[in-house]
This record gives sequence, structure tokens and C-alpha cells, in this order.
Amino acid sequence: MVPFSKKQKNKKGFRALHVTLVVGVSGIFVLVATVLTYAQSYRGKILPGVAVGDVSLGGLSRDNAREKLSNAFNEYEAQPVQILIESGVVSSSLAEFGISLDVEETLSRAYSLGRSDQFFGLFALPVFAESRNGMVVARVDEQKLTSSAAELETRYSTPPIEPTIVIIDDVPTIIPGRSGKSVHLDAALNQLQTNIGQFERPVVAASVVADEPTLSAEALKSQTDEMKVMIATPATLTFGKKRYEVSKKQLSAWLEYQARSGTSSGEYVLNAEKSKSFFKKIEDDVWIAPKRTIAYESEAYGEYAYKNAEGRKLNLTRTKRTLLDLLKKKNDRTDEVTTMVAEAIKEYQSVTAPKAKGKVISVDIGKQAAFAHENGKLLYWTRVSTGKGAYKTPTGEWKVYTKTPKQVMAGPGYYLPNVKWVMPYNGDYTLHTAYWHTNFGQPMSHGCTNMSEKDAKWFFDWAEKGTPVVIFDSTKK
Repeated sequence: MVPFSKKQKNKKGFRALHVTLVVGVSGIFVLVATVLTYAQSYRGKILPGVAVGDVSLGGLSRDNAREKLSNAFNEYEAQPVQILIESGVVSSSLAEFGISLDVEETLSRAYSLGRSDQFFGLFALPVFAESRNGMVVARVDEQKLTSSAAELETRYSTPPIEPTIVIIDDVPTIIPGRSGKSVHLDAALNQLQTNIGQFERPVVAASVVADEPTLSAEALKSQTDEMKVMIATPATLTFGKKRYEVSKKQLSAWLEYQARSGTSSGEYVLNAEKSKSFFKKIEDDVWIAPKRTIAYESEAYGEYAYKNAEGRKLNLTRTKRTLLDLLKKKNDRTDEVTTMVAEAIKEYQSVTAPKAKGKVISVDIGKQAAFAHENGKLLYWTRVSTGKGAYKTPTGEWKVYTKTPKQVMAGPGYYLPNVKWVMPYNGDYTLHTAYWHTNFGQPMSHGCTNMSEKDAKWFFDWAEKGTPVVIFDSTKK
């Protein structure tokens, strides 16, 4: 065997290296070509293996995937949301909770899944594609979600019944209370949104917590002896020379001991229904109606009046408290009822007779106020500025004959551009914004009725062409 020379060995090594390089480069080209071909075949399509729940989208174009996803979402939104509350099931819907599925955002997530901007920058690499949880995008109206949940919690919660003491056959008797339950949906709503994200059935469970009465029957035992004393002797309320005696029989029927709202203590109360006729008699004796001043009488739209003098009425709450305080006394069980002012309606709150049908705008020059009535009910009022001096606003009844959002107003000595929310009703006499002063409540104009921009816009938006305008002066009645 003839040994290779060093030169021959080197030549053989170079040939092997050359072959290896050629094979390696060829393999890389084949791999790249394969990847490019594969990536190109999915350009504009969702990659293999991508699914939303059990809805497979792999290999579909955006349009085809959108159609398939829309159909699936419609079916999903149509199925009821089921909330398990103890042993029962409450059915609702995603729409009632203000939840809707977003096809476009979900589609964008599905399309981007498996694509990498860091590998060749432009190519889709199917090897990365796979289904993922939480891919469904939902839009949530938080206000509607919160209000719907609160309504369900209230509907299916049962407040506890507090123990009370009532008098049966002249004997204070404890009526035991009963536990209630509070339904809470916070965790259920979080689970619902998780289920939606994973495209799973919208079935969740509410949390139910027992609510115990704040008072115990044991804590009420000390009150029974006091109640015996409270009903042992009649009591008397007075108003002037009138006397209203409460008999032992009435006290036995009316007096109760109940839990005080929002606390862990109790209080004595008078049964409202059973004592109603007694206190109604006192209310009738005390009542003096507020005085009423007629401001203007319209044959077409009824009577305008202001209640501007105070009357008198019974302060029922304080009078009942007076009686309860009397019952805790052993002697001198007589006291006066408590009265209060029967308040007049505020000066600028006008009232009209039921004769006024539909919408009516009224301006009282004497009060420098404008009113909006609909079917006799006051909806809105504001201070205004009518004509001053020789430019006094005429009184009478007209109708809005046009509406202009903005215009120029000009006359002797004034030029006013951009006057907003203009409603003419009597030739050039209009209702409109006045941006050049803020002295509303005082006559300021050349005969028109000036308002602030906010008020003028309210009247402009509310009134229609043909709405009656009644101008009167309550000081000239």
C-alpha cells in the first residue's frame, strides 16, 4: 500500500469539504424554498390549526373566516345565559347584560396567530399556529352590565325578617325573625366573560350568602316589660282646645317594637295602617291650604296662578314621636301635636289648568320669567329679560311661526351678529339668546324675550313650529 503524500491528502480533504458545502447550501435552499412556498400558500389566509373554540378557521381567507365566525357568533349570542342560583336556574341573554361579540377584533387575533414579524419579517410560519384560549373579543356596556346584575341580585335576594314585638291580648309577644339570603353576581360575571373568551357555554353560578336578622329574640325580652308600662295608661294629644285621646285598646293595637333600619338596635313604632284614621283626623283639623293668586286667565290655555302664601299642616313624623315619648312616661301623658308650615310652591313655579293641552310657552313680564308647559304640567322655567321702557313687550297670545338657529339682529343703535336659537312669534318679536348681557330677571331688550344660551337652546329644542306663546303681565291683573 502506497501512502498518500501530504499534497494528495489535502486535495482529498478539500473535495470532501466542497461536497459538504454544496450539499449544505442545497439543503438550505430547499428548506427556504419549502418555507417560502408554504408561507406563500397561506398569504392572506389564517394559518393551519387556528380555531376559536370548536370553530376551525385554519386555511380560510379573511372573508370566508368572517362569514364562518359571524354565523358561529350569532348562534352563540342567541343561546341563553344561564345563572345557577342555589337549586334554580335564571335565564338571561348577553344583550341584556350589554355584551356583544366582536367579529372583526376576534378575526384579527385569529389571523395574527402564528405570524412572526421577527422571522424574515414578511413570511407566515405555520409551525407557530395553534388554538389559544381567550381569543374571542367581546364588547361590554359596563353601565348596562352593572344595572342588569344589580336588578337580578335584588330580584333574587331575600331580606331577613327581623323579630318584632307586637301586643296580643294585652300581652307583648315576640314574633321570631327569619334568615334571608343575598345573591352576588360579581364572580359569576367574571366567569361569564372568561367563558365568552374561550367560547364556552355561558353557564355560571351565583354566590348566595345567608343574611341573618340584626336583632335576636333574646335581645328583645327586656323590651316586653317596658311595653307593658307603655300601654297601661291612655295618652292625649292636643291642638289648641281640641283633645285627641289614645285609648289603651288603641295603644295595644298600634304599638310595635322593630329593628331600626341600618343598625343593630330596635325602636318603638306605631303601626301606620292601624293608626291612619286617628292621625288623619288631626291632619284635617290642622290643615290650612297655601293661598293662591291668579296671575292670568286664558280662554285657550287655562288659568295661570302662583301659590305665594304659606299654609299649615301636621308634622306627622314628629307628632308620632311625641306620642311615643308620652307612652314612656308614667304620669302627665298629655302633649301638643307638632305642626309645620305648609310650604308655598316657589314663586317662579307657575301652574296651569288642565285645559292647557300640548306644549305652551308662557312669558310673565311681571315676574320676568318664561315657562314651558306640556299638557298643563310645568317642565321648565327660567329668568328672562323682556322689553325695557318704550320698547315694552306686547302681551297677548300667538304661535311660533318659524325657527332659526342663528341670525343677525339689527335696529336703531344696535347690530348683533350670531344671535342663536331664534323663535319669532309676533312679527319681529322673538324668543332668543342674549350673549351681550347676563342681567336676566330685569327688562333689558327692545321688545324681544332674552334668555341665556343654555335656556334659549332648551326652549328651541323642545318647542315646535306652531307652539303657542302666551305673553302676560301678572302685575297688571
